[in-house]
Amino acid sequence: MESNAIQTLYLTYAHNKEFIGYFVGFCFTLFLTIIKPNRSSLIAAIGLLVLALGFQYDKHILQGLQQQTLDSLFPNGANDMSVQQKITKVFNYIIPFVMWIVG
Repeated sequence: MESNAIQTLYLTYAHNKEFIGYFVGFCFTLFLTIIKPNRSSLIAAIGLLVLALGFQYDKHILQGLQQQTLDSLFPNGANDMSVQQKITKVFNYIIPFVMWIVG
């Protein structure tokens, strides 16, 4: 039982280590912003938050949101390949790139 709990904690960490790093950095810079407010620590906190959200977007949100958008645009199953390719480019390339730049 104990080894299962340790393995579960390890696998959770391994799955989310990048997010955990961004979130810990966000909490630390937010703490610094509250203690001694300045513009650079606030910008760093916002940047780390955007990077954390971008990581979660890539890992968990992307496929579902893309499929939901395609289903709402083509409810009868008809699909226009050029529109589908543009939607795929927006969700797979443009949004992650913009989140990376903002972060």
